Amino acid sequence: MEKLSDEQLLERYGWSLDCQSPLNISHKDGSQASNIPATLMIDHLREQYEEEMEELRKKNSKVISPDEINFEESIPEFVIEAVNNLLKKEYRGRSTTILQKEIMAEVMRLRPDLSLSREDIYKNHWMDFEPLFRENGWDVSYDRPGYNESYEASFKFSKKK
Repeated sequence: MEKLSDEQLLERYGWSLDCQSPLNISHKDGSQASNIPATLMIDHLREQYEEEMEELRKKNSKVISPDEINFEESIPEFVIEAVNNLLKKEYRGRSTTILQKEIMAEVMRLRPDLSLSREDIYKNHWMDFEPLFRENGWDVSYDRPGYNESYEASFKFSKKK
């Protein structure tokens, strides 16, 4: 919550600070307060403001649904560009499998200025791009080795039927 100065607080509720010493405030409706009553009014307005902010916080902190998550905002354009580059290179009309490490290498190739590591890409969940491609006509499946298996993780892309 943003901390307002006394002057900002007064202004928010239609008051103005006329003088700080002795404390004197006035409202746009013509009301005035000085010294202790002015201090009490500022305290009251601060409590009112804090209650309003708490209500707003509660209103805005509802649980979101899966449909409210926008994957496009969380995946940088250069990651999408990396996948697109590899799809253009590999896809021949039916399906193609692209290794996860190839996508990682392409992402790092596109953005050498960021000095990205595999850990950076994982930590930011940038490899979670499947929903974006599904929304655009692809069936995408991810395959990674299970316990006691040793092969490269990959994404299989095919045209939606």
